[in-house]
Amino acid sequence: MYASMSVKLRLKSGLQQGSPFPDRHMQKDDDRVPMMGAYSSSHIIGGARERVYVGKLKHLTIIASILPAGAIIVCTLIAIFINFDRSTHTHCGVRNLLPSISSMVSETPEKYVWKTAMALHFWPRMLMMLFYYQSNRLRDQSYWTWLVELVFFAELSSLMTLSCVTSYDNFTLHRNSFTAFVTFSGIHMLVRNHHSRRLLLRNYTTLKLVKRKLVLTVLFFISVFMAALSYYIHNKYCIPGVYTLFSLSEIIVVTINIAYHNLVSSNFNDHLIFLQPPELSHVAS
Repeated sequence: MYASMSVKLRLKSGLQQGSPFPDRHMQKDDDRVPMMGAYSSSHIIGGARERVYVGKLKHLTIIASILPAGAIIVCTLIAIFINFDRSTHTHCGVRNLLPSISSMVSETPEKYVWKTAMALHFWPRMLMMLFYYQSNRLRDQSYWTWLVELVFFAELSSLMTLSCVTSYDNFTLHRNSFTAFVTFSGIHMLVRNHHSRRLLLRNYTTLKLVKRKLVLTVLFFISVFMAALSYYIHNKYCIPGVYTLFSLSEIIVVTINIAYHNLVSSNFNDHLIFLQPPELSHVAS
C-alpha cells in the first residue's frame, strides 16, 4: 500500500479562484508570500476519500524548533549544575567552563532528554520536508526542487544518528555523524539559497527572506570555522579555555540551524497539512 500526503492551501486575498497560482502582481511587499494556489476540495482529498488534519505548518515548525532548543537548554543546565566535572572533562585535563553538546548528551539523564526530544522532533521535520517538496515542485519543476529536500533528508538522518549513538557508545560513529550533520547542513543552506533565488525570479518568495537566509548561512559557516579551529587547537596544544570556545561555537551552529529552518518555513506559515489514504487503485493486491 502506497501512502500519499496532500496539502490544503488556505485562500488569501490576491488569489484568483480556480487559478493554479496566485496573481503575481498582487503580492504585498512584506515577509508574507502568497499562497500557492486555489484547489477544490475534491482535488485535495481525492473525491470521497477521508483525510486527517495534521495542523498548520507553523505549528509543526514551533514543535520542531522548541524540542531541540529546549533539550539543549535543559541538558546544558543539568551538565553545569549536576555533571559539571564529567561533562567538561577532556583528555588533557585543562579547565573548561562549558560542556560540548556531544559530551553532555552522553551523560545520564541528559542523554535521555536529548534522545526523546530528537525522536519527537523527527516526524514534524519529515512532514515539513514532504510538504516543501510537494509545494515547491508546483513552483519550480527543475531538479533543484528534489535535490534540496534530498540534502535536507541527509542532514536529518545524520542528526538522528549522532543523537542515537553517543560519543561514549561509539566515538568514531558519533564524530563522523556530527561531521556529516554539519556538512549536509551547510550544503542544504547553499542549495536552498540557490533554489530560493530561483523562486524569487518567479515572485514566490521575497528578497527580504532570501537575504536573511544568506545572512544565517554566512554566520553558520563562520561558526563552523570557529568550532573546527578551536577543536584543532585544543587537541594540538591543550590551551585552557579553548575547548569552552569550541563548545560555545557548537551551540551557536545548532542554534543557527534551528533558526534557518524556521526561516524556510515562514514562506508557508498559514498553510494547512492533511494526510489522506491512498486510492484503491494504488493498493497492492
